[in-house]
Amino acid sequence: NLAKQKVTEVYVKVEDKFENMSEVVRNDVRLIELAYDNTIDNNLRYIGQNPNNYVSFNNELWRIVGSFNNIDDGSGEKKSRIKLIKATPSHYGVRFSADRINLNGNNWAYAELKNTFNTTYLNSIQEESKIMIDSVLWNLGGGDDNASYTPLNFYNVERAKYFEPWNGKIALPYPSDLGFATSGGSIQNHNNCLNYTIHSMNYRNNCVSNNWLISITYYGKVYKMWTITPEKSSYTGFRNVFCYPYHQLGTNTTNQATEGTRAGMLNAAIPTLYLNSEVKIINGIGTNTDPFILSL
Repeated sequence: NLAKQKVTEVYVKVEDKFENMSEVVRNDVRLIELAYDNTIDNNLRYIGQNPNNYVSFNNELWRIVGSFNNIDDGSGEKKSRIKLIKATPSHYGVRFSADRINLNGNNWAYAELKNTFNTTYLNSIQEESKIMIDSVLWNLGGGDDNASYTPLNFYNVERAKYFEPWNGKIALPYPSDLGFATSGGSIQNHNNCLNYTIHSMNYRNNCVSNNWLISITYYGKVYKMWTITPEKSSYTGFRNVFCYPYHQLGTNTTNQATEGTRAGMLNAAIPTLYLNSEVKIINGIGTNTDPFILSL
């Protein structure tokens, strides 16, 4: 039962860059930190309030969203790849105005932020980290009513073909990433939370408070998170969805997003990427003080 915090002793095989294997004992590992999402791809995701999923990347703290299956590199070759998200917003994206994100019908392929992330920001990444990033297809499917979608509904809609998939290295998270990151708790357990729409999770405290991905803070401020997925609206055409942390997890319209603040929170664009399938975790235990160390 994922709602139970089972503590155990785990032995982890660690491989260094010379392919030497060693065994590391990790005590007090909470198995609730990882769960399969039961989508068609059955990805393995980190869940809960603050799982040990920190990783040192570009000499910064990032976090592992999970291990994702069937990620296409654009040539039709699909592999399992680790997905990372920066632990804090990018200064390139903080309070990014809606018109710069939602350019050309909210198609990420034509957004100014897409260009910024994949030129200026990508060029600023250290070479040893940059070579670990894979260029992959990011699906740009969109829905008609984001308020009615559970995490699984969102996952399927995101992968439906609306806009042509975009091939590139750095993008934004999906709404389903936020929804699937909940572990639930004693009132609403993990499975119950996943049966709620992402919008209605606002009113299920266990679903929101035990979700590490919707509590991004930066210099003590809580941020609303832009996502890559467009929504069709009879009032505004297509608009990007972005999700609120804590009890305002829902979505909002572009003109409200342009205001920059609401309920004391700011808009944030948080870089998200997939690692090369050959990247290995060679050290660390995943805490923010002893993050995982990567090697290619």
